[in-house]
Amino acid sequence: MKNGYIKVLVNVAILLAILVAMDVTMGWAGEKYMRWLNKKPRNGDAALVNYSLNAAVPDVAILGSSTAICHYDPDIIHDSLWAWQKKDYSVFNMGISNQRLTYDYYGLKCLLDRTTPSIVIADVWATYIGNDPSLSFYAFMPYANINPNIKEMLKSHNQLTFMTKSNLYCFNTEIIKLALSAFKSSGENVYLKSKVEIKEVIKQTEKDTTSLLPLSIEEFDAMIALAKDRDVKLFVVMSPTLRSSDTTSLSYRYIKEKCATENVPFLDYSNDEKYYQTHYFRDRTHMNYYGAELFTKDLMKDIKKHYAMRIKLG
Repeated sequence: MKNGYIKVLVNVAILLAILVAMDVTMGWAGEKYMRWLNKKPRNGDAALVNYSLNAAVPDVAILGSSTAICHYDPDIIHDSLWAWQKKDYSVFNMGISNQRLTYDYYGLKCLLDRTTPSIVIADVWATYIGNDPSLSFYAFMPYANINPNIKEMLKSHNQLTFMTKSNLYCFNTEIIKLALSAFKSSGENVYLKSKVEIKEVIKQTEKDTTSLLPLSIEEFDAMIALAKDRDVKLFVVMSPTLRSSDTTSLSYRYIKEKCATENVPFLDYSNDEKYYQTHYFRDRTHMNYYGAELFTKDLMKDIKKHYAMRIKLG
């Protein structure tokens, strides 16, 4: 009987040793793989997240969610800055679908660890500081034990548990996406290239009844402070949609007032009648190619108008 217990304990110890070895190996291989992936075109959301957090060093960065992906044309931004400044600015869109303010703040922290961009455009919306950020974290779990900024983000939102100490567990939800990123054939923004047009839609203002989240307020304030501390020209932009923004919401008012207090440009196009045409949208929220082209050109005119007489870009 005693020999039987010893045999079971030995087998359990061997199993645990195998699991630990697998976990350590997974962490080492995962980090090596993602470093290799950074050298390839940014194919797919998982590779884009990885590149944005760990490798991107643009002169102009765009932060935000799916509207950031769809509404800003990096080529137009580049060409506008070249015509204005006669300097070849690199432009990178760090927008990730289904993200929130939390990603923007920590994405900026990661970016500033590597470089100091001249311009950062933060694409926001009326409920930006009232949204529940809980949907933002799945894509970042693989970096819980790799990137200290992401570890801090997960900890501040109570996402770190005993299980996240495991590399294997952290890769669980994203491992297939990361693996497939190496085989995707194109790194183009397919949403930006879309010329699909929405059918007729009735415009209406959607009342926002969400309350402000204290942690979101803290992160928004910190994002502005971080940009100012590094002398980054931050533009907080509310891009056009077919959903009229509720300018009476607590979130909208806080964004506008905070930007005014900190002398940060807040450019709101969300209720601009100029863009209320289905020809410019692929759905009620996202612009198509035609809309993004028009909006990005208008944005760059306003950026130039805002700063042409006050600053010279670094």
